[in-house]
Amino acid sequence: RPGPAVAALGLGAAATAALSQDLRQTARDRFRANPWGYAVATPLTAAFVGWFTNWVGVQMLFYPLQWRGVPSPFPFLRRRPCSALGDLPPFGPLLGWQGIVPAKAPRMARDLVEVTTDLVSVPGTLQNLDPAKVA
Repeated sequence: RPGPAVAALGLGAAATAALSQDLRQTARDRFRANPWGYAVATPLTAAFVGWFTNWVGVQMLFYPLQWRGVPSPFPFLRRRPCSALGDLPPFGPLLGWQGIVPAKAPRMARDLVEVTTDLVSVPGTLQNLDPAKVA
């Protein structure tokens, strides 16, 4: 004998299937009545959805600058920038978010300095400077 949760799930699935059948039939009838409306609405809707998802993606890259969310009650799970274990993800151990670029800023700065010092020699650069022009 199924429990109440299983029975409710079964009834919900049956109702959803019946409702979706009616909705599909209604959509077919409307499309047959006015196909140009759908021909115009579909690209406009797709353009809006594409723009919105791109906007949200850019916002998630750069904002917020500081981590916001529910802090962990355990000290060993708290976010620590520049830890010995490497960078932490922009999301915390519980619920929260920090922009990916601000979360990774210390590592990006460290890597940039390492690459620059490997490629550019400070003594060589100083030898190439003209003292008269610098002063």
